Amino acid sequence: MISVSTTIKDSSAFGKLKAGDIIWEVEGKKNGSDLYEFDNLMNVSKENSIKISLFRDGKKIEEVV
Repeated sequence: MISVSTTIKDSSAFGKLKAGDIIWEVEGKKNGSDLYEFDNLMNVSKENSIKISLFRDGKKIEEVV
């Protein structure tokens, strides 16, 4: 499981992801705790928006960042 600790001001995630969010899927792929795979998915999508499924306060939410 990957948990958000903070977001960088002026980044595409700022205001969409919050500290404590648990990232569950990136572009429909469950990421588990594989930071290497998560980093690869994020890097591949640098120039495009990506869909992230996350849990916040016990509720599943989808965000595009």
